Amino acid sequence: MQTKTLLLVSSYQLELCDFSFKYQSGVRIRIVLLEHAERLERVPPQVREHIDHFHLCEKEEPDSPLSGLSYSSAAAAIQAERSQRPSDEYHLYTFFEFDTYLVSRLREAFEIPGAGPERILPFRDKKVMKQRVLEAGLRAPRFELLDVGRLESEVDSYFSELRRSYGLPFVCKPINAAASIGVLIVRSLEDFRSLRGHVQRFDYVFELEEFIQGTLYHCDFLLRGHEIVFSGCGEYFFPNAEATRGKLIGSIILPSHHPDALALTSFGGRCLAALGLRDGAAHMEVFKSHSGERVFLEVGARPPGLDVCCAYEDATGVNLITLALKIELGLEFSVPRPARRSALWGHIPVRLGEVVDVARPVTRERLKLSLSVQRGNVLESSFSYLRTMGKFSAHSGDFESLQRDFRHLKHFPFVTLKEDRLSRRQINVIGAGLVGTSCVIQLLDRILERRLDNVDINIFERAERFGPGFAFSSTSDSSLSNTRAGMMSLLPQDYSHFIAWSRANQERLADEFGALFPIAEDSYVPRRLFGIYLEDELASARVRAERAGVVLRFIPSEVVDIHVSPEASVLETAEGERYHATDVVFALGNQPTQSFTHLERHEGYFSSPYPEHLLRERIDRNARVLVVGSRLSAIDAVLVLASAGHRNRITVASREGLFPAVRGYMDKYHTALNPEAVLERIRDRGQPPLQAYFQALHLALEEVYGRPLPDDFLEPSSEDGRSELQRVFEQTQGDLAHWQKLAVSMIECMETIWPFLSHEERESFLESDYKKLFRYIAALPVVNARRLLELFTCRRLEIQARLQSVTHDERSGRFIATYESRSPESFDVVINATGTGPSLLKSRWPLVPTLGKRDIFEFNAFEHFSVHRETLRVRTKSPVSARFYAPATCCRGEFAITNFIDICIEHARLVVDDLLGPRDR
Repeated sequence: MQTKTLLLVSSYQLELCDFSFKYQSGVRIRIVLLEHAERLERVPPQVREHIDHFHLCEKEEPDSPLSGLSYSSAAAAIQAERSQRPSDEYHLYTFFEFDTYLVSRLREAFEIPGAGPERILPFRDKKVMKQRVLEAGLRAPRFELLDVGRLESEVDSYFSELRRSYGLPFVCKPINAAASIGVLIVRSLEDFRSLRGHVQRFDYVFELEEFIQGTLYHCDFLLRGHEIVFSGCGEYFFPNAEATRGKLIGSIILPSHHPDALALTSFGGRCLAALGLRDGAAHMEVFKSHSGERVFLEVGARPPGLDVCCAYEDATGVNLITLALKIELGLEFSVPRPARRSALWGHIPVRLGEVVDVARPVTRERLKLSLSVQRGNVLESSFSYLRTMGKFSAHSGDFESLQRDFRHLKHFPFVTLKEDRLSRRQINVIGAGLVGTSCVIQLLDRILERRLDNVDINIFERAERFGPGFAFSSTSDSSLSNTRAGMMSLLPQDYSHFIAWSRANQERLADEFGALFPIAEDSYVPRRLFGIYLEDELASARVRAERAGVVLRFIPSEVVDIHVSPEASVLETAEGERYHATDVVFALGNQPTQSFTHLERHEGYFSSPYPEHLLRERIDRNARVLVVGSRLSAIDAVLVLASAGHRNRITVASREGLFPAVRGYMDKYHTALNPEAVLERIRDRGQPPLQAYFQALHLALEEVYGRPLPDDFLEPSSEDGRSELQRVFEQTQGDLAHWQKLAVSMIECMETIWPFLSHEERESFLESDYKKLFRYIAALPVVNARRLLELFTCRRLEIQARLQSVTHDERSGRFIATYESRSPESFDVVINATGTGPSLLKSRWPLVPTLGKRDIFEFNAFEHFSVHRETLRVRTKSPVSARFYAPATCCRGEFAITNFIDICIEHARLVVDDLLGPRDR
């Protein structure tokens, strides 16, 4: 029987090999390992049992941990083998990058079949490989060799010339190294001046290369006779050179049908053809630039290293190590049909410093994680990403789920160093609704504007979607915003931003939202559309952060506690993950209702109208439905049921039994309501603040209408909700809504006098006067008023006043509503639309009640955070290590009004100004 002797140079990756082919091929196969002493001692037993003979060789560079074998030592071992077994058929292979060129030389010297130096050189010399790719008309980075003489004699002018040619940053790296050894990203003149010492540390020829902005992928191939028999693709967490700065080295394997996998492997195949590889494995790295262009970076004539092969086997069932050896030996094999699975892997590079915290992430898919450091360890930095603090892996048949884990792990603080806490700011935004989204986008703008490199942002969200929050997570187009499109924006002082976004995305959205497009400034758009805008803008922020190298973590979890002390502040999620904080923004939004909690255990009770799809899916069309509350969320519930074809009459009930006013046409009228005049009445005339305010408002109304007005002008003219809705609807048809403009413009005036009010006056205003004005400020769009009136006409809707209570009758299983002046009614379903809970300290979400028990933060009489009005910083009772902010609804009572879009955005601006300073002008 013919004997094939496989000479393996280096034991690297052999633990991944399935050696069963050695015994099943029908050919006698001997495996001989050539290795140096340091690594030979570490060859595991499961590999040793398949090795027929070992040769102890010398390293080419004794002091280098990544040195290949010396040529003379390896040649002597091969000569010894051939002299003892001259009739064997010899093959020579290595999986170790630093030995691939050595192996090619030995093949040529001993006339062993396989790729010789001429074919392997383009896979070791980065200058040659890029030149070949460029000559084939394919995109690769522009480059040139580093002129060491100019670096020493004219460093400043040399830098200026390179900056003009390549821009900043640009890359300096060895032309024949690997594992990011010797790679330096030149971002400044100071970096370039440091190159002289950097180059002297390494015995390499260096090149300068264009820096490519984009996402780095690896493309991996197996070839036999120029034919590609396997290809795969993975997206890296970060470009590998970033690992020397502590960023993860790792990737997620893309499914074979993924668009990026198809495009990148096709491009990679053309690059391989230009390089002339005939047989064996190739591991290539390709950028996808921000513009979508594919750019070749480099390639090795070997299977991928680290844990990429394990990930491929988990995802596809293909063992690249084994198949590479079969190709080398000329054995037959078949490649399994790739399963529609994916896998990820990652290594955590070592960084210089003292370990103060070690954390385990919570992932959707099962994560295998091993960490080799613990608190108190003092670490030294590494010249390569091959030295790590730990590693992890996961695989799944659900690519989208694994991809969410990939994004979560990307910036997860597995290991926190003392130096991190001293040098980096960790801004944590709790809540990804309107306020949280605006904060993050304004923070990112400020970071990029000032080129800050020491600020990280974490944004936490308990819901599935980041951006819409509770207010704009609507799934129904009947839920309209009560704010004109031209006044809706994420950015302060830029009211056109939402309109501009809608026009930029018109082609994508027009089919879905039909006649809305193009959106006019006076349009009242579905809340769902504004939610898409928020989600889109936050997703764009993530992309911008990635491009700029800013850490922006999206953490899909609820923060349930914050451990606060003068030394450190640490956020804890529901899953037990912990995040260090230098700054915390409470962007908690509207709290869940705190009314009718006694009904929650009963089927047919909905604690909120949202998400609306639950109303459509779970409520029988013939059910008797009671909607408790008569403001905008109650109207949303009614219109969702009506649009779903609800047949039975719907009852809306509240204490007043009145709907909001109807939003009329607002012209360009600007009120003369003057905050200073109101202050004068308070100071000089001794007039009570609220009396002075309402008197000024009344005078402004009389000026607008040109006639004396009764004191009850803003009061409803009817206690019958249907009649009042009909009256205000008709009023909007021909009259300019000056009174609505005044009601809106009163906000600035009220905020001016708010600090002068006692707690009792504030409470009176919020419970009585503000509710009266709120009918006009939070008015409903005309189109919704028309729909309600149509439902009244066809007897599918009624509205009742003086609701006293709602209980559940156990015997009948129905809900009973009682009123002051009419008989009780029974219902099959109750929808609670009474709005947000009035107290943060009694919230059903655990964070603030937990913090309240610690007696660290100050809370106002309304049981919300007490803040400094100019900065929105939370007042504390004792020194703390972090700054805390409570904008918008989290500081109810500190301001007259806290829940309008423009107020939310302005509060976000105040927070960002205090965190990073005002915007540059």
